[in-house]
Amino acid sequence: MVHAVRLAFLLTLATLAGCDDSNDDTPTGTSKIVVSIKFAEVAEGNSGDTTTLSFALNLNEATTAPVDVTYKTSDGTALAGTDYTAVNAGMVSIPAGDTSATIDIDILGDDRLEDDDTFDVTLLTVSDNAELSIIPYATGTILNDDPIALNDSGITFGSTAAANNANCSGSSIAAQDCSLGRDNTNNDNTDGHAGFSFTKLDNTGAELAAAAASWSCVQDEVTGLIWEVKTNDGALRDRNWRYTYFDSSFADEADTQSDGGADRIWAGPVDDGAGTGQDICGSADSICTTESFVASVNDAGLCGFNDWRLPTREELRTIVTYNAVGAAPAVDSSYFPNMVDAGSEWTSSPVLSTNAGGALVNQRHSLTNNDARFTPTSLDAEAGIRLVRYRD
Repeated sequence: MVHAVRLAFLLTLATLAGCDDSNDDTPTGTSKIVVSIKFAEVAEGNSGDTTTLSFALNLNEATTAPVDVTYKTSDGTALAGTDYTAVNAGMVSIPAGDTSATIDIDILGDDRLEDDDTFDVTLLTVSDNAELSIIPYATGTILNDDPIALNDSGITFGSTAAANNANCSGSSIAAQDCSLGRDNTNNDNTDGHAGFSFTKLDNTGAELAAAAASWSCVQDEVTGLIWEVKTNDGALRDRNWRYTYFDSSFADEADTQSDGGADRIWAGPVDDGAGTGQDICGSADSICTTESFVASVNDAGLCGFNDWRLPTREELRTIVTYNAVGAAPAVDSSYFPNMVDAGSEWTSSPVLSTNAGGALVNQRHSLTNNDARFTPTSLDAEAGIRLVRYRD
């Protein structure tokens, strides 16, 4: 299992009265023992499985009497009973003569590709023979180990050494693509080409019939991803708009990659718009960045959601169908109309390019060619965007 999306939560220890408020972990003016806690991580596991996330509690030296600590859990974005098992009044004891113990939290596995979630564990009390570290918290990380599923290639024809055939026939046909995977076992064009399985969604997120004439998003029933559908109306999500890549969380002070990537920044030039002095998405006289487009779509609440983002390289690959044989586009146009006119769409997957002097660049995906190429691209180049999110 892959896709190491990291799910973090905060383990917070309450500081007791009399503990020095400095950066030194050892309380001043006292010989008491100090309790500290270490960061931890674990893979979440599959649906029906329970895994244990163990936080190590440590003493700076052994004691002649046990050290008892009580704690409780509380929800963040992770929900008790769904993502983990709640503890309302837990207690852990470090035995006399020992210097360590663990706080064990049960993590409830699932088979769902999802965003990160968080919850808190708070230490409530500690016995009188010890005090808590001045840094009284640790971050626990649950690694999402659910892979991105793959519909299939979309190839339903076989071939001989000389040519492709009209149907699934040809030399050693049992080993050819058309005889394997969902294109063989779930070949049903009523919900997408061959083994693909899509559902249309209206702008509130409600499911529509396959024959619906208007829809705003597409839900992939195999991968669990929900995709933006482009428009051809000159508004915010028009197929003709182009975007330069920008991520302010990785930008340097100059907001440029002119330093050749020395700062490992993920930023092309900030584009203030052509002739308007503004960075406005969905306007014919301004140029929008990837970051501002994502923010604009989330502000608009497309299909009832506000957690849209750029897809990774592998996520964008999941909607590619390779049956076009030189034709365009390389997606099912009955579900994804109004293909991006530029032919390439940004992903969030960065690479270091030797051709760009070691600068960090991102991948653009060509969806108007059946080879569905990924091309390392300078961040200040222009490309289209197709946003994605995880299904709840």
